[in-house]
Amino acid sequence: MDEKLESFRRNKSRQLFKTKVKDMTSSFLLTAVNFFSRKHKFSNNESIEELEKDSVDVDSSLKSETLNIVTLKTFLLFILWLVTYFYSIHIEFGAVYFCICALLFIYFNTRTGKRPRDEISAYSVFNRNCERIDGTFSAEEFEKQLRKGML
Repeated sequence: MDEKLESFRRNKSRQLFKTKVKDMTSSFLLTAVNFFSRKHKFSNNESIEELEKDSVDVDSSLKSETLNIVTLKTFLLFILWLVTYFYSIHIEFGAVYFCICALLFIYFNTRTGKRPRDEISAYSVFNRNCERIDGTFSAEEFEKQLRKGML
């Protein structure tokens, strides 16, 4: 009898967890869709000239739409990551999942490909003639400032 009761409680807690996750994701998604789908509403007292000015600025509106799409995509990816993270916590794999995700985040946010030929590296030894980038503070400059008392 105790085993059946324990099994029932485990199943009930799993179902409760699943419904909480579904409710959270649906509320986040609805909030995101409502936030990003707001249209510019015109009031009755706006003149035609003001509407034409707004329609001329197509380039900036395309940029803002692109930004909204990228932001929505990022938000949805974060929600997907959050749901999978909660699931991994539920199956007691959360710490490992978080560490792997952190390493992947670091890897994918660094450039792993080759540098274009005309681009200057931050490390002067990799540039032609060991050329430094602007604003580099070298040991020679530091020593010169110390000796002349400019520090």
